[in-house]
This record gives sequence, structure tokens and C-alpha cells, in this order.
Amino acid sequence: MDVDLNFGNLGSHLVATGGQTIRDEVDKFKKSVKKGAVVSTGAGSLKFCKLYHIVIPEHGKIGDSVADCLDQADRHGNSSISFPAIGTGKAGVSAKVSAKQMLNGIVSYLTMNTPTALKQIRVTVFDASQVKDFQDKLRKMAVEATHTGSIPTLSATGGGVLSRPLYYGTSRDKLILQILAGCAADTASVVQDIKDYTKKQTKTSQIDNQSIAKLSPSDQADIMGLETIYGVSIKIDLTTSRIDVEGFLCDITNAKARILSIVQKTFEDKMEEEKAMVLQKTVQWSWINSDNSRDPFDCMLNYTTEQAYQDKKGNVSYQSDGFDCTLDFQKMVELSKHPTGEVCECNVIRKEMSKDTHLPSYWESQPTEPDGTMASVHVVQVSSGTDEFNRIAVRFNESFDNEKKPRKTILVLHRIQNPDLYQQYNTYKEKLNRENKTTDNERLLFHGTAEDKCDFINHKGFNRSFCGRNVGAMYGNGVYFAQNSTYSAQAKYSTPNSKGEQKMYVTRVLVGEFTKGTKGIIIPPAKDPSKPLDTYNSVVDNTGSPTIFVIFYDAQAYPEYLITYK
Repeated sequence: MDVDLNFGNLGSHLVATGGQTIRDEVDKFKKSVKKGAVVSTGAGSLKFCKLYHIVIPEHGKIGDSVADCLDQADRHGNSSISFPAIGTGKAGVSAKVSAKQMLNGIVSYLTMNTPTALKQIRVTVFDASQVKDFQDKLRKMAVEATHTGSIPTLSATGGGVLSRPLYYGTSRDKLILQILAGCAADTASVVQDIKDYTKKQTKTSQIDNQSIAKLSPSDQADIMGLETIYGVSIKIDLTTSRIDVEGFLCDITNAKARILSIVQKTFEDKMEEEKAMVLQKTVQWSWINSDNSRDPFDCMLNYTTEQAYQDKKGNVSYQSDGFDCTLDFQKMVELSKHPTGEVCECNVIRKEMSKDTHLPSYWESQPTEPDGTMASVHVVQVSSGTDEFNRIAVRFNESFDNEKKPRKTILVLHRIQNPDLYQQYNTYKEKLNRENKTTDNERLLFHGTAEDKCDFINHKGFNRSFCGRNVGAMYGNGVYFAQNSTYSAQAKYSTPNSKGEQKMYVTRVLVGEFTKGTKGIIIPPAKDPSKPLDTYNSVVDNTGSPTIFVIFYDAQAYPEYLITYK
């Protein structure tokens, strides 16, 4: 209708059929409406909930009025709405312009809003000569939709329905855009065009990662749930450690990022479990019962408790048998709070299972802390001229001499004595010796680092989260070591301090059986693809004559000596 609220042919027909009350309700808005306004009224005796009357908009503004109309319909709780070809009557707008602006308005509204009630939008074209313009615009929009990552599903039944999934947050809901045209054959043609284009644009991508074989049922369910979120097809093959993702490229990219984060977490959880099992052979925390018997902490609780203890925390909180518990390290007492509010006490004990049994004979006695406990780390300066100093100096100078480069001056050599870290390393070494049926698994390698990283490495060992960055992690996301000290001595690895002094670790590394590494891997590849759990122990730059070794498990390396040189 125009700005004076005069109806066109369709409006007049609705009043004639639905009754004068429609006209009377519209007249109430005569003094307040502007071009493009949307006026809602009752439907009189018509079998509709509401009628929405659009005042002929200014040039190019039909889409805005359509979006406003959809917004009102959704707020009024309507589940469906039907539009005519707006402006093609008395306003003289061409069908092509009307189709473009109307459909743009619908898409704009759906892009910017999440309808709560509105589920179906219809455009009804009465003039057969206008049908092609709406079909052409719809076909173009459907093709554009595939580029934005939405996969259309179509049906040519009835008047021809286009059902296009839309993104709302992290899930896909369906809101139906329905076009009613003159004949089913035209609609079927559009449907087939889009189906053909969809098939052409569908791609398949693979994720090959050894950690996939270790995915828990819960992890697998989380990954399969991504099918609904991203509109892709996912297939998990645990036997080959492979996941196939099929869909549009942008959807595949988003889904793969989420899948890799789940796989990475699985790997990290398995790493923590392995470290916990190694630790449990050296330290065991237990509850002391009233009869003086002991109940050992489970593997992971034992691990997290020992970590807090080594970090000199006053206490640690955890859950045990569904109760919230706090362990006071000074009193060695656990307080557990029951749902009834009752607080129970239980004494605990920490037992070192094999302290000093495998420590090197040349180590000095570990000093004690002020509280009487043994120091977790003792950094000992090795005197110049001793056999121990000379042995490390020869190994350090060897590659400088072989490459005819000037030697560096060793300013000081420190031995790192960390019994807990060494016990974990030694336990892993025994495991590797058994699995590989050889004792030839260890090498003495170099690792250059910055001065501010040394204290952490002395206490915690080598951490994969910040290692390998300077080399771009070319052979995998692990910890990097070099055969030659000249390589690790480069300033980009062994960062000089303000005095020009550099730091380098001489490290015992359990390289075991190795293969060539590749960028992006988070564990070594399998020796046999049919046995994904039987992996190599490390990776290298060149299997024939390796100069770079990469490990992926923290217990595989022990920082035995720290050289300060210039």
C-alpha cells in the first residue's frame, strides 16, 4: 500500500475476503506511517494469525522492510510467513529488482538474527512472467551459499522447497526458505543445479596421527558430534590411526582444527599417565588406616600430589571417593568434607620407593632444606682439570675441532643432581631396554638454551611446550637435541646473556629406535602401519647419519651437565 494507506490489488482482495475490520485497523496508522513502514493487523475472517502491510519503501529499500517484517513475525510468535512479489503492482518495481531486494532482505535478517519462532518463509509469485526472475535470483543465492560453507538440502516436491542450514552459535538449525513457482519442472532444474554444484565442491581430507588409536569412547563421541556442528561427514579408523573428514573446504578446515585439539589433548593425557606410572615406581603416597595399614593413592592422584609437594606448595586439593579433600603437607593430614558437612581426618605418608639405588656413584650427597627435607635439586660445580671436567670438555670441543672452528671457552661446568628426575629417566631407560631388547638406546647429546630457562630445566626437565621453536619444529613437535655442540652453540639456540655468556646442556637422551621426522607430528610414527601402538622412540633429520634428534616424552632425557661458555 502507498503512504496514504491505499491498498493495491492484493490488499483490496484481502479486505474484500477478510472483512472491513482489516481496513479499520490499518486506518488507525494514517497519521504515523512513513515509507517502508510495516503495519501489523489482525486477519479478520481469513485463516491467518496476522497480516503485515508494507508501505511502499523508497528506492532500494524493499529488503529493509522485508527484514523488519520478519522480525515482527518472529517476535509475534509466528512459525511461518508468506510474501507476494513486493512492489511489482502499483509501485511499478520490476520483478528482477523485487526478487533481488526481497531475497537479500531475507538473507540479511537470517544472517544477523536467530529466529526463535519463525521456521518457514514463503515467496508466492502470482504472475507467471515473474517466476523466472525469482528463480534466477534463488539459483544464484544457493550457489553463493555453498561458498559460505552452508550445505543446501533441496526438495522438488510440492511448490519446490529450499531448506538451507544456517549457523547459530555452535550448532546448525534449519530455517526453511520456500519458493512457490509456476511449475515443478523449473524448481527441479534449480534443485539439480545446486546438487551438482554441491557434489563438485565436496572434498575429503585425512588426519593421520598415531594418537588417534588411543582415543577413548568419549573422545570419539566428541569428534563425531562435530558432524552436526560443522555439517561434515567424519569417519574414525582406530586400526590405522586415521580420521577422514568430508564436506566443503571451509567446514573441513574448522572441523579438523577441533579434531586436532581433541587428539592433542588425548596425547597430553597419555603423556601425563605415563609420567605418573614412572613416578609411582619411585614415590608412593598412601593413606594410613586406623589399624596402621596403608591404602596407596591411585596413579594420577599420586602424581598430582607429588607435583604439588615438589613445588613446595603448602597443600593440595583433590577429590577422592566423591569427597572434597585437602592434604596439608606440613601436618601430613588429609581433611575430607562429607556432604553432611562432617569433616574427617586421615594421616598420610610419603614413601620414596628406591631412593639412591640407581644414582651415579660420583654424585655428592644431596643437601637438606631448612625444613629438614632433602633438596630436590643440587647444582654442583665440577672443578676444572678433574677427569669428570675433562671428559665433558673433550665431548664439547670435539665438533669444533672436526669442523675446524675456534673452540669456545668453558667458563664453568655444573653437574645437575635431581634424584627424582633421574629416577624417572632410569625407569624409562629400563623400559626401553626391555622393549627394544638392547641396551644401546642412550646417547650423549647437546641442547642450547637461554639463561632464564635453566632453572626450570634443572627442576622439571625438558618441556615440549617451548622446545623446537627456534628450528621451526621441522621434524615434529618435540624436544630437539644435537649430535654436535657447534650446532647447539648457535646464538639462536644458545642465547647469549648481557655478558655474552651462553648456556648448553650435555644431556643423556634415550633415542632408542628412530626414523625421519616430519613437521607437525606429536608422537613418533608407527614402525608398522598395521600396529599403530608400536611406535619409534624418537625421530631424526637423517636416518643414515643423524645430527638432530627429537623426543616426545619428558622422561626420555636427563640434563646431566650445564656448560657456561663464551
